[in-house]
Amino acid sequence: MTKYTAFLIHLVVSLLIVAGVYLVIRFQIYPDFYFKIQGIAEIILILFLVDVILGPLLTFIVYKPGKKSLKFDLSVIAAFQLAALSYGTYTIYQERPLSALLVTNSFNIQTASSYDLSKVDINKIDTGLFSSPRFHVFVTEDPQIRIAMTVHSLTGEGSIDYLQDTAFYFGIDEQRERIEKTALSDAYLEKIYPDFDADTARYLFIQVIGKAGFGLVQIDKENLAVIDVVKLTDFDMKPL
Repeated sequence: MTKYTAFLIHLVVSLLIVAGVYLVIRFQIYPDFYFKIQGIAEIILILFLVDVILGPLLTFIVYKPGKKSLKFDLSVIAAFQLAALSYGTYTIYQERPLSALLVTNSFNIQTASSYDLSKVDINKIDTGLFSSPRFHVFVTEDPQIRIAMTVHSLTGEGSIDYLQDTAFYFGIDEQRERIEKTALSDAYLEKIYPDFDADTARYLFIQVIGKAGFGLVQIDKENLAVIDVVKLTDFDMKPL
């Protein structure tokens, strides 16, 4: 077998593995808008460069028929690729979104690393191997928590451990008054999104914030169902 054949075989195998990992991440663990708003594309690109480009390239460099150390060299390359892929996918999985949680005036993405998964209510949050995130509204009458929420909202300081308590999580359809009160006004939408034809007669719009940017959650006024997440941009208002 020539080094070109070895390179092509390694390339195809690596591509198939990374493609499989990508499909699970993109359509199951980070479905819909979560993939973009959490900035996962950059990590996937690194995995692609290491496992699909660098790995086969190293094989092309070291491969020489009859070389005594060939098996060892290829084993080291494979181990390097596997380590990079394992670390990358583990990090992505640990930071997978479990909830888009309305805390004050916007939905904030809550990731698996934010919770003690042994204590969450699995009827409210899907913590399974291939979990899918859900929308929730955080509601509490506890005065200490409400003060902590206000302080954090205004200053960005203080503990937010209270957000782990899923006893305060409610579905959007259970909190009509809160959703309607939080919805962005026509004036705000026209100012921030002048090119966006928001049908506020039929829909409510609430901001959602992730690690890489933000967008607008489009909610049906009649049944409070989430229709879509639109106008995804980074924090410099550039489209994601």
